[in-house]
Amino acid sequence: MGRTLHFLEERTVVSSNNYEKTIRLYRCESCQECPFASECKKSEDQARTVSFSPDGEAYKQKARQMLNSDKGLHMRSQRGIEVESAFGDIKYNMRHRRFLLREKHKVYVEYGLLAIGHNLRKVYCEKSGCWAAYYAQRARKRA
Repeated sequence: MGRTLHFLEERTVVSSNNYEKTIRLYRCESCQECPFASECKKSEDQARTVSFSPDGEAYKQKARQMLNSDKGLHMRSQRGIEVESAFGDIKYNMRHRRFLLREKHKVYVEYGLLAIGHNLRKVYCEKSGCWAAYYAQRARKRA
């Protein structure tokens, strides 16, 4: 709305995973008579405060460049085929909804067993040919 943001301070913030980032805080000169004040800010008595992280913006820009490169576009197109179908198969066909164990190393072992079961089922179906009829039926439906 054409209002000026004034620099307040620069802080170093530590996230829950011990990542340090520097943020710069800016405050609007005045929010009085602004038609968007109720949507823009949380408190009625203070002006809008905006935080900005120069390092974070640089990382976002680098990520955007990598995602929009030829290699990034190719890798994104492969993601649904290679990775997410296995997770969906484990969740839906193996009916896995939540982990039974707690602690990171136990969950790692539990998911390893699920992945082994998934891979063994794929090998069995490939060798026995039990999926051939299923895929033939799907191809007939599409045609």
